[in-house]
Amino acid sequence: MSVGPSAPSEVADPWGLAPYSPRTLHQSDINTAEICTLRLHYSKQPDRVYTSDVNRAMGTAYHAGLAEYYLSRKNGKFLEVKDSISVALEAFRHEVAISDPEMFSWTFQEQTSRLDRIDLDYNEASAMISDLIAQYYEQGRMWPEEYEVIMVEESFLLPLEYQDNGSVEFAQNMTVRKGTVDLVLRGPDGWYRIVDHKSAKKKWPKGKETHRKTPQPGYYIGALQELLEDENVTFVYDIASWQGDFQRIDAPRTKAQIEAVKQKAKATALVLEGNAFMPNTTSFLCTERFCDYWYHCPFGEALEGNDSEGA
Repeated sequence: MSVGPSAPSEVADPWGLAPYSPRTLHQSDINTAEICTLRLHYSKQPDRVYTSDVNRAMGTAYHAGLAEYYLSRKNGKFLEVKDSISVALEAFRHEVAISDPEMFSWTFQEQTSRLDRIDLDYNEASAMISDLIAQYYEQGRMWPEEYEVIMVEESFLLPLEYQDNGSVEFAQNMTVRKGTVDLVLRGPDGWYRIVDHKSAKKKWPKGKETHRKTPQPGYYIGALQELLEDENVTFVYDIASWQGDFQRIDAPRTKAQIEAVKQKAKATALVLEGNAFMPNTTSFLCTERFCDYWYHCPFGEALEGNDSEGA
């Protein structure tokens, strides 16, 4: 899940884990481990340089604008569209400002066999952000008023595992689960819905939300069931294309699927605790376009030279 320009208002830590300076495991770490364990290792280094691109920055901005709307609604106020846009544009400015300028890419769409390359400038990207949020308002894409806003951009810390008796074994630098929810609503049916806002260049691929494609719903449903002490928790993708098309896709999970994600989280933690990390150079994701560590990794750009040079 994405985070806006400022830290969430609070962190739910029911077990008091923060004083133990824990190592945190995010849902995205499971994804990264499945792509490349060396990339996972780089992503957890405290001295890494923050990199971004125009797509990530625009997505962060869109999240921030919607978060401000739902936070205002939670507090009994209605946020006008101009104010939501203002928050989004400030988030965009902030994301660009904190990114390494030499690494920041303004390419919105890469060249493909079917699509032309599209590069944006700051003003063009800002206009697209403003228009998408305006469309969210104009098309009435807000969740109906009978859905109570429970959480907006709030984080949590939870144990990675429990003892057989349900207790937690505390230790310095222990690994814990961490996450941030975009939005949690309680519907008139009594169910809690974790809503993840997605911005996309094209239509959502069929089946992308299934448990074999992503651990995200299982990770967050399991966590919120613990936090809320309620089994009635589900997950919804709230998707917006930059052309102004919106769709909602339900992504419920079974108990077995939720447990499987917990096991994958434990396996990911074991990878991070080790000292051997395998690069995945055969993956199409091992490219400059898809890896933030392409220029740093010895298996990335460094291997792209011509071996015959200087021979």
